[in-house]
Amino acid sequence: MEYKCYISEELKKNNLQVDEELIFSAFEFAIESHIGQYRKSGEEYIIHPIEVAKILINMKMDTETITAGILHDIVEDTLITVAEIEYNFGKEIAKLVDGVTKLTNLPVGMNKQPENIRKMIVAMANDVRVVIIKLADRLHNMRTLKYMPEYKQKRIAQETLDVFAPLAHRIGMAKIKWELEDLCLYYLEPQIYKDLVKMVNSKRAEREQYTETIINQMKDILQENNIDGIISGRVKHFYSIYKKMHEKGKNFEELYDLIAVRVLVDTEGECYNVLGLLHSKWKPVPGRFKDYIAVPKSNGYQSIHTTLVGPAGKFVEIQIRTKDMHAIAEEGIAAHWNYKEKRKSSKSDSVYSWLRQILEWQNEADTSEEFIKTVTGDILNETVFVFSPKGDVVELKKGATPLDFAFHIHTEVGYKCIGAKVNDKIVPIDYKLKNGDRVDIITSNNSRGPGRDWLNIVTTQSAKSKIRRWFKEKNYDENLKMGKEILEKELQKAGSSIKQIENSKEIKEYLKKNYLNNFNELLIKISLKKINVPLFVDRILKREERIEEKTIKDYQNDATVSKKKTRKKNDYGVIINGLDNTVIRFARCCNPLPGDKIGGYITSYGDIGIHRSECSNYKALIKRDPNRAIEAVWDEEVINKKINKYQFKFTIFISEKENILLEVVKIIADHKINLKGVNSGQRKKGSHKKSFIDVTIEIREKLSYPDDKSLHGCLTKLNNHDSVNEAILISTCNRMEVFCSCSDISTATQYIFEILAARVGINIEELEGRADVFDDSLAIHHLFSVASSLDSMVIGETQIAGQLKDAFRFAYDNKYCGPKLARAMKNAFKCAAKVRNTTDISSKPVSMASVAVSKLKSLEDDIKGKKALVIGVGEMSEITAKHLVSAGADVYIMNRTIHKAGILAEACGTKVMPFEKLS
Repeated sequence: MEYKCYISEELKKNNLQVDEELIFSAFEFAIESHIGQYRKSGEEYIIHPIEVAKILINMKMDTETITAGILHDIVEDTLITVAEIEYNFGKEIAKLVDGVTKLTNLPVGMNKQPENIRKMIVAMANDVRVVIIKLADRLHNMRTLKYMPEYKQKRIAQETLDVFAPLAHRIGMAKIKWELEDLCLYYLEPQIYKDLVKMVNSKRAEREQYTETIINQMKDILQENNIDGIISGRVKHFYSIYKKMHEKGKNFEELYDLIAVRVLVDTEGECYNVLGLLHSKWKPVPGRFKDYIAVPKSNGYQSIHTTLVGPAGKFVEIQIRTKDMHAIAEEGIAAHWNYKEKRKSSKSDSVYSWLRQILEWQNEADTSEEFIKTVTGDILNETVFVFSPKGDVVELKKGATPLDFAFHIHTEVGYKCIGAKVNDKIVPIDYKLKNGDRVDIITSNNSRGPGRDWLNIVTTQSAKSKIRRWFKEKNYDENLKMGKEILEKELQKAGSSIKQIENSKEIKEYLKKNYLNNFNELLIKISLKKINVPLFVDRILKREERIEEKTIKDYQNDATVSKKKTRKKNDYGVIINGLDNTVIRFARCCNPLPGDKIGGYITSYGDIGIHRSECSNYKALIKRDPNRAIEAVWDEEVINKKINKYQFKFTIFISEKENILLEVVKIIADHKINLKGVNSGQRKKGSHKKSFIDVTIEIREKLSYPDDKSLHGCLTKLNNHDSVNEAILISTCNRMEVFCSCSDISTATQYIFEILAARVGINIEELEGRADVFDDSLAIHHLFSVASSLDSMVIGETQIAGQLKDAFRFAYDNKYCGPKLARAMKNAFKCAAKVRNTTDISSKPVSMASVAVSKLKSLEDDIKGKKALVIGVGEMSEITAKHLVSAGADVYIMNRTIHKAGILAEACGTKVMPFEKLS
């Protein structure tokens, strides 16, 4: 276990007091979970989480962060869930892993990128450790980026430079920031990077000798004054040099401060003492002194910066700080973690203050792009430090105005600002603040608020965002007033008013059906002309119950029935008075289906019409001529053996919508349902007209393998054929699929059709016409779509993933499938996990049952205590019943086999209703 030793050595080297048992337990868990996975470099995948853990260990992070670093890719890349992480490692680690999982794969150039980056920044504000892990993950990925294709190298490098490096800077993680920036430059501007390396190395020996001379002289000064300090020198990192050359338009030879010497001492007082000693030895460069100890940067950075004219007249940059300040300067907020006491630093720290501010910006920004610009836009700009009237230090972007200061203090201070004083003198609001200015904002409760020109005056993104928000809210109030006036005017025509209807049942129902949160949102839509107000008022005030008109045609006049019709043996699964050698026809008025209680009626043509026993037409016919009634029952044997066809008619009531008929027909065709007839029109009821579409479709009994015995039989037959190597069969209430690895696709496909056709007793041509066949890459694409629930009736439903796993396990455990299909399935489940964790696909109700119950709740004020009938005892019926019970409904189960209904009712805690009561 060399990897385990590797982690152990890093822990010892950093002298961390952590829970090693938990960390090594996570390591073993990760090894097992990532087995068989490899990186683009060809290395085992486990190398990546180990390297991420190493980076976190060197940051001296706590047990939970290191453990989460080891586990950070498990949920995304394997079938392990967050719940399993929580069960094995606790809630805190699971939360960190879940947070990192949600921050993966930020797509560049796509519409969702800004929203994903927004989520990442907000996640950092909630627990910055999530982003520390993500930064460690990104750093190792950047170190190994050479194995990616060039277009991906540039995309990832640009994203890192735009988002991750600025965030590393903002939370003070300088070491991470420098390395990320240098790596980004290497991939984005490879030639410039190589030239810089060459130029820096060309005079390396001379520069190192000069730096050593300076350091030795400084050591002598400290020793003479009994100051214990650590002095080191370094060349500035390449991106910093590139940026300086690019921004100032200088050549490499013109840069004078490539060398930086750092002095670390024990106390703050010694920092100033060293500063005085160095200034007395060498002349300081005017304007190059900054005291970040007295006035720290917003990311917590503290140090004294000064530039001296050293030996031979060369400029040398000096940084002086304490050892504690240095830890924060290098590691940033990571250095705040006290792993011994299991607590974070004070919430009053400047970094935490900034993190809290992120949550405020999240609410203020109109768009994700604006929010990102607010958070990262000012990070790398130069700053000025000014003072409030109470003496508090405020850090603002260089070029900031008193208006920026006002909005920084509080949003309302900005809105009410009418002027400003700087150093006790009145100044214009576009005055550019300077270091050390004392700023006092003049406000008035009678202020009219921001003007449009303020957006050109302020320089900080936060102030701009707040001003835009003010204008948005102002427009909101105006639109609200306009909508109210329009609606009130229309209501007065009908003899009513807003006061009379505002809290009515009809309004509440309208708001729910149209997904409006409140009455004000309705008024806004009216002002924007998104609602036809006269029609709306007419609907609210003259609302009638929708009564579906009966459209019954006498089947004796049905043109499809011919007197010359050839008699043939009944093949419809119906026994007529003990006989089956007769012509029957299912009545269109009630469309009986297997399970319905039925009866027959002898028509004038000599054939027999089959009706549901409760059909009003059937009752009327029998009443008129009882002698024509004939007993009819379903033939269970035929129904269970064959795929039988039955016609079913239903009516859709619709609101006016262009091309609605085309959409309905397309949906039916997409589901490969045989359309027998369609008719549309309008029906009048009083003063109202309702549009409708009558649809007649042909439905069939399903093809299925409902138990292990039938599955064994089918899979055994498949695997016995020479062309089939491996097979998996999934059979659910609405899906029958066979996945095969075969030597001859054409032969195997034909054989599969033969087996399925033989099971249900129909010809192969008919079955082929209703099947989809995918091969090679299309088959893999289809498998991935099914596993990710993108091929389901309810996108995102979770049942299919479980059903597919069960089918795979059954086939694998019984040796019907081998390594090829196992690999395909494993990658399909990995894809499904990625879809689930990187999209919002599972953020809403994710089953047909939950969607139906959720929709029911949106239509009804309260379904608690209301009666609900669930017909059938399949898996979907069970899920629906449980959702209804949890919502408080009084649930009844109905099935043609009452015994099965009783079993489900007992399991769900519901009641049974006899099938005969279905009307």
